[in-house]
Amino acid sequence: MPAGALRVGVAVLLVLAQAACGSARNIPEESAPQRRQVSHLAYYSYLLATRELREGRLPEAERLLKEALAKDPSSAFLHAELAEVVSRLGRTEEALGLARKAVALDPTMVEAQLLLADLASALRKKDEAMAVYRKVIELDPKREDAYLQLANLLADAGRKAEATATLERLVEQLPGSYLGYYQLGRLQSEAKEFEAAERSLKKALVINPSFVAGMKYLGILYDHWGRTEDALGAYRNLLALNPHDSEIRLRVGEFHLQRREWDKALEQYQALLAYEPGNVVVRTKIGIVQLQQGAYDAAAKTLQGVLAQEPGNTRVRSILALVYEEQGRLEDAVRELRSVLDMEPDAVDDRMRLGAVYRRLKHYPDAFAQFEKIVELAPKTAQAYIQIALTHEDAGDAAAAARAVDRGLETIPGNGDLLFQRGVLLEKRKDVPKAIAAFREAIKADPRNANAYNYLGYLFAERGENLDEAVTLIARAVELEPENGYFVDSLGWAYYQKGMVPEALAQMERAAALVTDDPIILEHLGDVYRKAGRNAEAVDAWRRALAITPDNATLKRKIDDAQPQ
Repeated sequence: MPAGALRVGVAVLLVLAQAACGSARNIPEESAPQRRQVSHLAYYSYLLATRELREGRLPEAERLLKEALAKDPSSAFLHAELAEVVSRLGRTEEALGLARKAVALDPTMVEAQLLLADLASALRKKDEAMAVYRKVIELDPKREDAYLQLANLLADAGRKAEATATLERLVEQLPGSYLGYYQLGRLQSEAKEFEAAERSLKKALVINPSFVAGMKYLGILYDHWGRTEDALGAYRNLLALNPHDSEIRLRVGEFHLQRREWDKALEQYQALLAYEPGNVVVRTKIGIVQLQQGAYDAAAKTLQGVLAQEPGNTRVRSILALVYEEQGRLEDAVRELRSVLDMEPDAVDDRMRLGAVYRRLKHYPDAFAQFEKIVELAPKTAQAYIQIALTHEDAGDAAAAARAVDRGLETIPGNGDLLFQRGVLLEKRKDVPKAIAAFREAIKADPRNANAYNYLGYLFAERGENLDEAVTLIARAVELEPENGYFVDSLGWAYYQKGMVPEALAQMERAAALVTDDPIILEHLGDVYRKAGRNAEAVDAWRRALAITPDNATLKRKIDDAQPQ
């Protein structure tokens, strides 16, 4: 319905019905003021117009209102009524002119003022609309809709402080305005005044406990505020009221997804899929959860079903390729990634993955082609040069690998990742002094390069050198990535090399909990247990490592040495 439609028409139906039965003297006292807005000559035409309005016959209602207006041309009320009908017929500019005429005839007519403001706002005449809303508030300080519309216009114009002041005045005048508190809370949230926003939104919900928009925005507020549990509580309250709110159910699922609570995320998505079976977004989310759970066959089937519905969905093809990579179906992964690149040739991330899959397949020319294309598309992509170097290394050409890193550093001088890779290549060539210098340079270039801290610290620990610095370096890596089990293992090993067995054991046990299937971490854990005199646990850790690398002669010897003779 166009702006302001039927603001005043319904209000006078009772008056007109009474006028049809007798003179104005018979109109009740509360309706008599409306009686005087239409002359007796115009009543009959107006009555017929209201009947046409009730039946939805707008052109005939317009004709009859014009007929009434011809009999009473000074009626502000009839001008406003005609403006309403003309607006509903889609002639907004014409309706605006009629509303202006109504206000000129009777500046105290609040409904005509509101109609004028609504029409001006619809036509983006915002200054006029704001001026008229202010006039309405002056005429009727308890007119809620005028405050709300004015505040919206002020906020849209970037005048947030004035919008906030308008809403504060509204809730002062009308303490029961839950919409006022709601809009105020939204503005306060946008200004990052989270505590004030929480108070306003909670006040709105006290006034109207079933106000769904208020509940939803309170959850969004908590979300932005970082109060995850409160956000989830608000969203659960919403779902209790409306289990089919797909936006909120998706948001709750995303919370669980981010927290790696796969079963809970899947529960939300499957509940949503029950009443939206064709929802591609939900089915994709289910595929992602199945991938994270290691249910690769199920994930592949789910994502293939999405692609049957949307063959051009490149995001889903990219995820399906990842599933195939996890399954070891590398040729299938290549097929999906090539399809993505056929549709989006500039998709650098997918091209990088395609090159990496070719590396795994030992299709080195194809891998080089993908990485070189990335250099062409985005010359400052450090990872492209690193992948070229790694591919040369896989192919047994260490000198070409070093040249690739040097080429990257010529294009991106001082890049921490490339400097780190230079250090790795130098260390593999047993050029330890230059490797150490490269790692230090990488840390200087990027003080948050956790890999550089860890690699340099572990290098020292393995060599039994600079052990205090080794602990400091690796501790910094763990600080940057506290859930990285490999870094935690490095820290434990540095403590072990320093002879700090209790500290080493605490780190090694945590590393083995974070990464359960790495044979080196398990071997290190066994070594620390043995040092602590806990032979049975040492043997158990070594056996778990040997199950992963059954040809490891060193592990077999350690197990034999620890067995009672």
